Amino acid sequence: MTQTSDQKEDVSSSLFWTIFAPISEINDRNAEAVIDWLKDRSSVLIWFTSIITGSIVLLTLFGNKPGFDGPGSTALFISLLLMFFSILCNLICVWQIPKWKFAVRTGRISNGRRMTMNIEITSWLGLVSFLGALVMGVLGNSL
Repeated sequence: MTQTSDQKEDVSSSLFWTIFAPISEINDRNAEAVIDWLKDRSSVLIWFTSIITGSIVLLTLFGNKPGFDGPGSTALFISLLLMFFSILCNLICVWQIPKWKFAVRTGRISNGRRMTMNIEITSWLGLVSFLGALVMGVLGNSL
């Protein structure tokens, strides 16, 4: 039994593989897969933005009043700022995805590392700021 030179590594058991998409070289063989990945990423980011928007609505309608009156209201103000930052990160990603899809289809991107790193880092910043906002929101409403 001989191994072929283009045998691919099995990444099904690697959790770190899911953190960063391994899109390095973009060519005619994988361009459609990259575009599908961008479409899926866009759908997830739009869904996540709606969750953040709903959280802002719930926090402002049913929570205490944000402001600078005390530690609780200051924590709620910081929570709202973090949620707005998270929405901004997601919107930046969603805004860039059609440009990247066009560039992949026209062959203007041959190395996808920078593209995937930009979208992954920005979306992870949005996720981390949203989680921080949830913690600040709980703290602000409990103080």
